[in-house]
Amino acid sequence: SLFDTALNKLSTIREVVWRGVPADIGKNVRENDRITWWSLNSCSSKVNVIKGFLENKKNSTMFLIEAFNGKKSGTQFRVKCNTLDHPNGSYVLHLIEVDEKNDDNNHKALALSMNQINSDFELIKSSS
Repeated sequence: SLFDTALNKLSTIREVVWRGVPADIGKNVRENDRITWWSLNSCSSKVNVIKGFLENKKNSTMFLIEAFNGKKSGTQFRVKCNTLDHPNGSYVLHLIEVDEKNDDNNHKALALSMNQINSDFELIKSSS
């Protein structure tokens, strides 16, 4: 289709992105579960953007996603670690895109981004 052709013309980048949903999803998943993302969704590389969308709603979930090719629908993710519980019934769920071509998922390429995420979490904790 025309949409698929346009998506295939986009360059592929490896990046850590955030997605937030105002739903209690985090308590139902465990480390190494696989999740298939079937819809197109907006994400941000800045956690504060997602935090703003959630407006401190109770029972919300933030996804930390290590994306390798996040432009295709039906992308599969592996839950990297158990859900982090936060006050007000909210959760942070760390996902990593499943890359069938490369088993190691190039973790070294994301090390710098992960350091930034740790800094972002410290900012969130200090502003709460």
